[in-house]
Amino acid sequence: NGICNVTNGRDIVYDGNTIVVKKLQSDIVATGINPGSDKQTVTWRNNIIESDQWGIKFGHYSGKSFNALFENNTFIKGPRAGDDYAVLADIFNVKNTTFTNTTLVDGGTLREIKGPSHSSPSVYQLRWSLNVTVKNASGQPIGGANVTIANGMGKVVHSGVTSADGTIPSKKLPECNVRFYKKVPRWRYDEFGPYTVTAILGNQFKTKTVILDAEKTVPITLPSTGSIFHIITAAASEGGVITPSGPVPVAEGSTPSFTFTPNITFEIQDVQVDNASIGAPTHYPFPPVTRDQPIYVSYQTTEPTYQLLVQNGSGSGWYPEGYVLPTQADVPPPGKLFSKWTGNTGGLLHKDWPDTYFVMSATTGVLSITATYRSAYPFPVTVVNGTGSGDYLEGDKVTIVADPPPDGKTFDRWTGADIAKIKDINVNQARTTFTMPASTITITASYRIGASNSPPQVMASAQPTSVWISETVQLKGSVWDDGRPETPGSVTTFWSKVSGPGWVDIFNPSAQNTSATFTQVGEYVLRLTAFDGELTGEDSVTINVTDNGGSPFPTPGDEKKFINEFRLKERDFVEIPCDSSIVIFNNQGHLVRTLPCSQG
Repeated sequence: NGICNVTNGRDIVYDGNTIVVKKLQSDIVATGINPGSDKQTVTWRNNIIESDQWGIKFGHYSGKSFNALFENNTFIKGPRAGDDYAVLADIFNVKNTTFTNTTLVDGGTLREIKGPSHSSPSVYQLRWSLNVTVKNASGQPIGGANVTIANGMGKVVHSGVTSADGTIPSKKLPECNVRFYKKVPRWRYDEFGPYTVTAILGNQFKTKTVILDAEKTVPITLPSTGSIFHIITAAASEGGVITPSGPVPVAEGSTPSFTFTPNITFEIQDVQVDNASIGAPTHYPFPPVTRDQPIYVSYQTTEPTYQLLVQNGSGSGWYPEGYVLPTQADVPPPGKLFSKWTGNTGGLLHKDWPDTYFVMSATTGVLSITATYRSAYPFPVTVVNGTGSGDYLEGDKVTIVADPPPDGKTFDRWTGADIAKIKDINVNQARTTFTMPASTITITASYRIGASNSPPQVMASAQPTSVWISETVQLKGSVWDDGRPETPGSVTTFWSKVSGPGWVDIFNPSAQNTSATFTQVGEYVLRLTAFDGELTGEDSVTINVTDNGGSPFPTPGDEKKFINEFRLKERDFVEIPCDSSIVIFNNQGHLVRTLPCSQG
């Protein structure tokens, strides 16, 4: 079955490998992490993967692909693959897995990902070989001719001088479209072609346009006589093409015509000839040409756009829903290291990477993310009457443990002026963990006279720890106590939210085992606290809530289920502001669904 990768490791990266499988019915099954794991990620980056016969699969009946990122990979159909596919993902058992900047060579398809378990957009492109031969009017090959190939936006993507056989080295180029899988979900095709191929030898020249949808050889026959010519430099912005494109030679006195074609969901914004606007026509015929000139067409989207503000990084702008844009943090200041992105991080593919991607979502306000930095130098921690002293970087987790108490005494608390600099320390626990601030820390374990009372020991967990916004998380807590003090002789517990962008509904906060739902996308930290009447113990769990990309409105079947399950008497329709949301509760006050309002 080819290559199978199954791992529960954290932050495993497969980078720069060449993997070739020469076997009938071969699969390359790249499997990520089981759902519910704590932000564990498998990354496949800059790999070249080739397979015969059945192609390449990521996620299928017997293999799952969870929480994985495939970035800048090239997939090649092997020589025996025939018309079979090089498939990046199928509809079975793929969750929270993203493909970006992916290239399929010599054919293949990206099978459409459907269903509520697939949230991430995908970008891929096919590449085909484009060959050029230059001949004279008698059919003889011509050496020494200058050949350029420009894509539909006017960028020269290949060039060369013909050898004695009239050819330049072959080049694999993207098919005349790039396919985007959007959260809507639907496919969008952005044109890269047609390509414009130009050959020039002295005052002889010829131009051809090519639709690249398979491997092709373009024959160019130069005229037997030359003429004076000028160069029209034709270019276009993203969102459409210009034909012909690139450096286009035209005979002096001729009246060449150029055509402008927007992509789906784009329109012509402006056309400039010789840096002067001529409006937004669909084509432009030049008057008799007497000199070199530029022509440029700009396009704008017809979809609603939403604002993203990137602080301490690049990527700010207005983008349509589902747009995938590269986001890069600024170079850290002297003495600093990149820490993480903060803010509206639900759209980031990886908030702990300085170079990542952001998936734009519809919003009524401004989405904002900020690159944060931490000190590149360690700070000392001094623990008096305990262990844990050492040098730590800002953001490190530091665990300190008090020494055993002297006879007749018991641990009281951690003391010291530096405790005010620490945000997350539990001073009542003899063993505790805190996040290192950018400061020197000195902390002392203190003791008091009396029978020893240890704080309750707490362990908090959640299943799963990564959910869609519409799903419920089961919270589980375990508490151990020594039975002291004698009064009250029991332990009380309480679940609470420590951090997170939205409101959390905890079904029964005082129960050790309960459930929770969330109102907004983002990262949440929930804490279970136990109190024995004197000392407190606590533990926290992190839960990542993501948008499932599906419709926020109930289907008729869902609606009937709500009516039956919660014994609603009737359907009532009321007018509410369009920036509002409908929040549905059951008769016990438990949140069951949040429905954002839609315009119209």
